Amino acid sequence: MLYVVMFIIGFVIVYFISKINGESKTLKEEPFSRKFKIFVDTLGQQLWNGQQFILMKKNERQFFIQKSKIPNNESHVSIIYRLSSLHLEYYENTAGVITDYKKTYNISRDITGERQKQLAQDFAQQVMLYGKIRL
Repeated sequence: MLYVVMFIIGFVIVYFISKINGESKTLKEEPFSRKFKIFVDTLGQQLWNGQQFILMKKNERQFFIQKSKIPNNESHVSIIYRLSSLHLEYYENTAGVITDYKKTYNISRDITGERQKQLAQDFAQQVMLYGKIRL
């Protein structure tokens, strides 16, 4: 009985590891910065009104869009990228006033430029409407 349970647990572990490795390989095929260029540009434009921003890669699945540093102002969007979803977290600290907002979007593998633009505009609007302000 114990061997059966160990076999099932081992099978589940191997299955999840192979699934994660397959997803990582697919994500590497087309870089985020190229695949989601319209999304990044639109989101930066919507959130920071054309002020300069940069896209930074933390690892294969996590990216940051950060507004150029201004004294007493930190503003960025953290993006966790999966094949079927984008998890976005907005954070801004302006003179001690913190605003944050989180949202996950389901996406398809062949996301269009128009859909990217819609997602960026929706997230920016949600941040402005529902962002939590903490002192």
